[in-house]
Amino acid sequence: MLLFAGLGNPGRDYAGNRHNAGFMALDVLADRHGFSAWKARYGAQIAEGRISSHKILAIKPQSFMNKSDRHLGPDYWRVRIGVGRPEQVIPGSRIDIRKWVLMDFTASERDGWLPDLLRAIADEAPLLAAHDEGSFMSRVAHLAPAPKTETSEAETGTGPDGKET
Repeated sequence: MLLFAGLGNPGRDYAGNRHNAGFMALDVLADRHGFSAWKARYGAQIAEGRISSHKILAIKPQSFMNKSDRHLGPDYWRVRIGVGRPEQVIPGSRIDIRKWVLMDFTASERDGWLPDLLRAIADEAPLLAAHDEGSFMSRVAHLAPAPKTETSEAETGTGPDGKET
């Protein structure tokens, strides 16, 4: 049995926060692969299912994100889900990163790159279950590339249409 742990913060108040991207990814993965309903057990929400021939236990610890990172230890492979930086989403922003991760995703993110990323993670989960982390990361990056920002366009010399400026 493999353990897929998604990190986040418990409770409805945090459901749309950037810190909850791990919970969001597991929700889409569990739905896509027909896992059992989420149940409260062992201080966590758990769901069980199969991905290819691998039995998976999906777990969303109900401790807060910063406490969950300390307990994982070094014997786990981690998939880190990038949630952007304030200045990438709001040009000129000076929002502190600690406040940023506790903010909800914007409507344009929820309608744009975020669902693409969560679907790509769920679709490519068989590679992760097969311990092919490199292919998993490559496929997810290919299927859900990071959104272009004004900063990245200025650095590459391209406009929003990808053409050279």
